[in-house]
Amino acid sequence: MTIKGKEHEGKCTFLFDTKADEKYNEPDAKGNKPGGFLNIYTKLMNDDFQGVLAFWDCAAANYGKERPSVLEIQNTLQELIDDEEADTDKLFADAFKAIHNSGFYKKKARKYWERIEKMQEMGETKEEKQQNKEALQTMVEKRDELLE
Repeated sequence: MTIKGKEHEGKCTFLFDTKADEKYNEPDAKGNKPGGFLNIYTKLMNDDFQGVLAFWDCAAANYGKERPSVLEIQNTLQELIDDEEADTDKLFADAFKAIHNSGFYKKKARKYWERIEKMQEMGETKEEKQQNKEALQTMVEKRDELLE
């Protein structure tokens, strides 16, 4: 992404992971903190622009003194969102692919999907199991859409 005239590549590294955990490791409904990576990853799957902002904020940690500020990233994203010809879906897809396909998060992403797939087996009633199966299918379709 081009921020203030400079091209930036979104890479997932230790610096990305550290920044993600420092700033984006929000507690879930049970009060557990699953990690900043997971928070960003799921926001991207839910088409939440805060996930795109968080991704670039963490990816920018790799740029040291040339790191764009959060405000500069927000302004760039806002310009893209406001541009009727811009492909905002690509913002989500590029960030999601960078995380999903990175060597750094490959194992975490695989474990996440293994846990999600077990979700379809959960539920006390036939109806709950069916709802979980449908939710899983929706998530898999969204993942596959982002990875196209």
